[in-house]
Amino acid sequence: MKLFNVKIWLWAFSVLTILGNLVGILSPESAAKTGWGDAITAHELHIASTYEGGFGISTIGFGLMGLLIIFLTKGGTQAKFTLGIALVGSVTQFPMFAYFAAGDYVVPAIYPAIFGILFALMAISGWLHRRD
Repeated sequence: MKLFNVKIWLWAFSVLTILGNLVGILSPESAAKTGWGDAITAHELHIASTYEGGFGISTIGFGLMGLLIIFLTKGGTQAKFTLGIALVGSVTQFPMFAYFAAGDYVVPAIYPAIFGILFALMAISGWLHRRD
């Protein structure tokens, strides 16, 4: 079934992760203001910008890892890596969204929705093709 093609979901994950983190890397102050709002002090903005940039740099590697998996593996190995990314992504991303939402950081509801659907489709496609 084309919907559960592992490469499609790896591409989607890689592109979304890379593009999403480029904002934090290229414009950390803008990313910080988006999350924390304009009511923070200059010192708080500096700290938040530093974290946004660092977070972007540290997590863009997951998107690059997805591209490496696309180009360097195939079949069941690729499917198992995809399943692994989906499981690790779910275990790390959703608690992070909940943690941020519990504080003053604004997490648009679309982010957990997009990644929830993406991780679910990645996990299903990885599971279905793990023996290819």
